[in-house]
Amino acid sequence: MPSNPFSGIISTEFKNIYKNMIDALIEEGACSVPCTLDYGISKTVACGNCIYNPIGNKSSNRYKSGGPVPFPNGQTCPMCNGSGRIGNIETEDVDLIVIMDYKKWLDFGNANANTSQTPAGNAQTISGVETYAQIKRARTALLSTNLSNYEKHKFQRAGEPNICGIGDKQYVITMWERLS
Repeated sequence: MPSNPFSGIISTEFKNIYKNMIDALIEEGACSVPCTLDYGISKTVACGNCIYNPIGNKSSNRYKSGGPVPFPNGQTCPMCNGSGRIGNIETEDVDLIVIMDYKKWLDFGNANANTSQTPAGNAQTISGVETYAQIKRARTALLSTNLSNYEKHKFQRAGEPNICGIGDKQYVITMWERLS
């Protein structure tokens, strides 16, 4: 019986070439694009449009001079809807490789990459393992923010981010489904 002609082909040198190649693609300005991860409301801050009533712990529904949206006293503040506080949405920009064409998605045996049931408009991202916690925490993402003047599509994760690599877990592949 002949020996396997592919035996030993995955050498340390091959793994280093693979790692250097993927790192070069992910590098800022190469194939990655700026994306904004939205973590949701992290804390609330006082509304800058109305006068806060500390006794009732809500808006006094009186316009605060210099506020961005004037309104008649006695009506509900249009900025905070009378609560006196506004949620501070926490976002962060990260560089991701975004693949919109499902035929070009990487499939490492994940059920998420099943292209036979994938609707158009979904996306796959690839990034370094250092982004894992950020992607896992994100509620939604605006992919390719450098194109946001043309289209603004929000995406939510379609499953857990997957850590992968050849011999080492250096990269994160994430599936996203479009919300808008």
